[in-house]
Amino acid sequence: MTSPPETRAVLIIDDEPAVRMIARAALAADGFRTVEAADAGEARAAVRDVPCPFDLILLDLTLPDASGADLIPEFRKLAPHTRILIVTGMHADDVADLHTDGFLSKPFNRASLVSAVRRVLDG
Repeated sequence: MTSPPETRAVLIIDDEPAVRMIARAALAADGFRTVEAADAGEARAAVRDVPCPFDLILLDLTLPDASGADLIPEFRKLAPHTRILIVTGMHADDVADLHTDGFLSKPFNRASLVSAVRRVLDG
């Protein structure tokens, strides 16, 4: 059984402020707690330092200081129960070998984001 959405936490990792803002607003309106990271350094610190583990990481693959793909093994080690949803402009076939829990294509709208997040969290 999964937790109700209001107790779920999502880490939004994207270097585009507008994408983070849309994701934060959509998820907050749906009852999720969110934390944002604009680059790999902030993302690593959030996963390492936030006292309550994240239920889900929204991960852009193109970050200014690292590839999002390079972060996946680190996150799997630091937070093995946290699910990872790739959010990228790339095609799903191009990221299939990354072994994440889901994929959402950019650009996305609020409804498609919330639907993808719920689908990944609810299995």
